[in-house]
Amino acid sequence: MINKDAIAKLSPLARKGYAAFMASGACVILFLAYIFGSILFEEYWLDKRYEREGIHVEGVIISFRHFQTTGKGAERFTGFYPDVLFTTPTGPVTLKASAGSPFAEHQQRELIGQKVAVVYLPDQPEKARIVQWPDRLSGSTWMVFLLCSAVSVFVLYCASVIWPRAGTSKKIP
Repeated sequence: MINKDAIAKLSPLARKGYAAFMASGACVILFLAYIFGSILFEEYWLDKRYEREGIHVEGVIISFRHFQTTGKGAERFTGFYPDVLFTTPTGPVTLKASAGSPFAEHQQRELIGQKVAVVYLPDQPEKARIVQWPDRLSGSTWMVFLLCSAVSVFVLYCASVIWPRAGTSKKIP
């Protein structure tokens, strides 16, 4: 995969340039991994707050509403999102839930009437959260985070192989 003979033929300055370029690319990828990681941990701490302070109830998916987004990539988030009904001590609450991306038509038919776990903070029942969507993939952000980290480690390894070692580079006349 890495042709060390070809690398040895490069001048030390060229090797340092390639290694620096690869290391800077790895830094950019690590920065992206950091962004995804910070999003994950913010969500994690918010989930923990809901676990600590929240009241767990059962909700029912009663309908789907169409939500139209605008701007760049609007078609990705435009679609049908569920309305979930749950009961608090002060009365019923309808949560206009989101799920990351809209549900397809066949998913909507399957989900109407299904029960889902809901958790809400006592002082903000309108900001309730669905604990887990049935039959829905989750963790795609984790996969992107892990992919960014793996690519960064590989690129940094390649940069370390390319970087000239003291007394090992061959001088070409």
